[in-house]
Amino acid sequence: MIKAIAFIHKKKSLSHKEFQLYYEATHSPLAKSLLTFEHYERNYVDLAFS
Repeated sequence: MIKAIAFIHKKKSLSHKEFQLYYEATHSPLAKSLLTFEHYERNYVDLAFS
């Protein structure tokens, strides 16, 4: 099993929810189309910690 972790910063102009929706609608489908995943999981930092 290979596990990759990425720390991605959102633009200051985006809210936490806007960033999450953009990532799910744009980057997740792109990653899934380019690579074969057995499991693809995203975790977002809680607003209290950002």
